[in-house]
Amino acid sequence: YCLREADLTLLPSQYMGEWLAQHHIQPRQTVRIPNLIESSAKLASERPSTGEHLAFFGRLETRKGLELFCAAVDQMLAQAPPALLPKRISFVGKSGEVGNSNARLYLRRFIRRWQKRGINVALQTKLSAPEALSYLKQSGAIAVMPA
Repeated sequence: YCLREADLTLLPSQYMGEWLAQHHIQPRQTVRIPNLIESSAKLASERPSTGEHLAFFGRLETRKGLELFCAAVDQMLAQAPPALLPKRISFVGKSGEVGNSNARLYLRRFIRRWQKRGINVALQTKLSAPEALSYLKQSGAIAVMPA
């Protein structure tokens, strides 16, 4: 009711607009504004990437592709030559839900398996947006960022 009666609805993503349409919720007027990142933040890495650090940067949940990312990493570990594999994998974002489980619990089995292969895995779930950007820039990570 509130969305239908609001003069203006701000949407953080295209997905949210599509979700509203699928659920037959039609606000009077919508405006999509992207997630805010400080305009003064430089997006370029402070260290050139060597490919040794791979990072998932976004909310840790199904809708952001966490399961797909983990499956892709598993496939890469199974097929790529050892010299091309990352030595470190980070998950940078707030913890969400995967199925009926907390994302941290979901990630446990992958973390154990990847650590057995000598990959250092880090969960960075408490960082603010500026801290997360700084972490990624300083680490030289290749960041996978879901929309």
